Amino acid sequence: MNTLTTSTRKPGAALLLLLMAFLLRGMSAQAQVAAFTDDDIALQIQNSGGTLQPAVNYAGSRNNFPYRRYTRLGQAGATTAVAPPQLGTFDLNGTSALLLKTSSIQGSITSDSTTLDAAMFSYRVYPVSNTTNKPAYTNVAFSPVQTVTGFTGNNTINVDLLGGLTSGGRYIIEVRYSVTITRTTFDGSGTKYTDTKTIYDLSGGNDYFYAEFYVTPPPTTAPGGTTVWQSTNTGTNGTNWFSAANWDNGVPNAQADAVIPENTTGSNIVFPILNNRSVNYAVRNLTLNGTTNSGRAQLTIQGAVLHVYGNISQRSGGLVGSVTDRPGVADSTANSTLILAGGNQYITGRLFVPDIIVAGSGVKSVANTLAPTNTISLRPKSVTTGVIIQTAADPNGTNTYQFDTSGISAINLGTTGAINTTPGSNETNVSYIKGIVIATGPLAAGSTTRFGNIGLEFTSNHPATQVIVQRIVGDPLLGPTNTGAQQPKPIKRQYFISGDDNSNSSSTAGSTNRIVFRYLDSSDELNGIAESNLMLFSTTTGAAPYMPYASTLDTNANTVTQADVPSQPSYYLTLGDRTNPLPVTLVSFTAARSGENAQLAWATASEKNNRGFEVQVSADGKTFRTLSFVASKGSNSSTNLDYKYTDTEAGKAGLRYYRLRQVDFDGTDSYSPVRAVSFDGAGALAAELNVYPNPVTGSDARLFIQTAEVGNAHLRITDLMGRTIIDQTIVTANGSTEAKLTALDNVKSGTYLAQLTLPSGQVKTLKVQKQ
Repeated sequence: MNTLTTSTRKPGAALLLLLMAFLLRGMSAQAQVAAFTDDDIALQIQNSGGTLQPAVNYAGSRNNFPYRRYTRLGQAGATTAVAPPQLGTFDLNGTSALLLKTSSIQGSITSDSTTLDAAMFSYRVYPVSNTTNKPAYTNVAFSPVQTVTGFTGNNTINVDLLGGLTSGGRYIIEVRYSVTITRTTFDGSGTKYTDTKTIYDLSGGNDYFYAEFYVTPPPTTAPGGTTVWQSTNTGTNGTNWFSAANWDNGVPNAQADAVIPENTTGSNIVFPILNNRSVNYAVRNLTLNGTTNSGRAQLTIQGAVLHVYGNISQRSGGLVGSVTDRPGVADSTANSTLILAGGNQYITGRLFVPDIIVAGSGVKSVANTLAPTNTISLRPKSVTTGVIIQTAADPNGTNTYQFDTSGISAINLGTTGAINTTPGSNETNVSYIKGIVIATGPLAAGSTTRFGNIGLEFTSNHPATQVIVQRIVGDPLLGPTNTGAQQPKPIKRQYFISGDDNSNSSSTAGSTNRIVFRYLDSSDELNGIAESNLMLFSTTTGAAPYMPYASTLDTNANTVTQADVPSQPSYYLTLGDRTNPLPVTLVSFTAARSGENAQLAWATASEKNNRGFEVQVSADGKTFRTLSFVASKGSNSSTNLDYKYTDTEAGKAGLRYYRLRQVDFDGTDSYSPVRAVSFDGAGALAAELNVYPNPVTGSDARLFIQTAEVGNAHLRITDLMGRTIIDQTIVTANGSTEAKLTALDNVKSGTYLAQLTLPSGQVKTLKVQKQ
């Protein structure tokens, strides 16, 4: 570094100051104040297995006299690169030595106004791989001698350069030389100026001379220690995990940490490959450095098993497994296998390994993506206390992982992965996957799809190319907004299904799935609901309104089964309490013309704190007024309830819009969809077909036809196999026609198709659900 002393200047005219500055610059340019002519160090070496040799001198600057026969030190930053001397191989067990004995300098001073204040020799030792956190220099002062034209300095050091080293690998001994000088000048008025600066032997303070040596790593890393992968050997042994030469501090084990460095430019690193099934690959904390795809560290599990007892940090996703010789089977003798064998563990970054075994104890937190592409098994150390693996987030980047179901992290089984269902490896009340699990698969008519054994089974009557199921355990869907001890709530397990076809579309009408919903009867998952009261609910929003299904509960098998669940583009399934049902809004609402009146009908599947319904009407579809109020038939009902209202107001004309305002006892309200009825005459009346209630639950199912056509219409209702349930003629009137569907009273639960052919030949279709 350069240091300039502070001097006091007398006030003067601006012209005089400019003249002085010019003169000083001229003197500085004409005189080279000081320069090195040469320098050296003396090293005494005893390599591994050898004897202590006499000290050898190594020259720095120029091999000038008397150093011209010395071996040159390497020069960092030199215009012409000088290769560093290779000092040989050493060990840390006391049978080898590397001693820094002496150092010396010589140089010239070409200005008679310059004095030598100090001379310094500085050194440090660090691993070649350490490019960002080098240790501080140790400074050793010379006792310099200044002559009229030069200076010299010598000192005896006798430092053990191996002292304090704890790991093997390639090392650099870095040295630099410096002198501090003061130059004195006077201006024309006799004012004295002093300029103090430090001059280094090489061009800048960051350049240095150096030599290299190698320390043989210990065979294994000491407990609690850390070892860094350092192989640049492109041969077969260069990827060998168990070669101590490939690590700087021995081969890692269950009590020691391992670091795989990133692939930086010029590093020429060769990454480890695990490919021997007969050995035990083990590590405590495993870190793979790098933040880019091209620079990330890599560790490949081939035909092997890796036991990790601590945390895994590999934010760029370099840990992968590549062998699946037994698809669909958890087999560590045939598949690449990762075992999470410790207590609480944290896994950061994308991790793709065919077989993952969650062992040990505690909670394993996954931040980002864990992808067991073949199987994931739960094999706790104690079957009583179990083991949990959960999706988590690290919001502060400080390894303070928290349970998270926002979608930041997931355990993704893809199309090939599955949860092991073999006893001893399966999910139980104390050993399970908590948070988000994703599985993908196609549907085939008549076949059962289990989506990686995540607990949801589909038996479909139709094909679908790719259905995605997301399971969340430990975090329930949203319940209603009302509060109190009796607030209805779902269990802490839900499924989100997407990618199936839309049963509301005419092209896919009748697409259904027989669904088996599996659950754990742990107190945590049941969320305070008595197991005997469980029933199936669905929602398209992830919150109210919910659709209940009668469903069949089997507490021995821990399943709830429902036949003929209509397929949809996306929807949620969960379980709730049949005695305290999740809130449900309308399941149907129709409005149709009947002569000069409008016939309104609606049905609810269950009601909670419902005071009743305001029937509202509008002439423009925007501004509504209340026609009447219809009180609830069961304010807190878990059964289907049907309602009717007839608008008999006189003077109807044009389009007339209807809606319902449902009002709770606490004042909370919600609105139905808007229905339009035309009173412009027979020709303007659009044909409409409805069945209510739908789903059909009792013996009072009715068909409601709105049409301007008068004559014989033909109704045919079939099941999904095409078998006829109803085949009859209905005489339609101008406006509204109603017919009872008594034939549906005795058919089994399922989905049916209604087809009405009007007198003009126009065909209307409708899907009818029977519970």
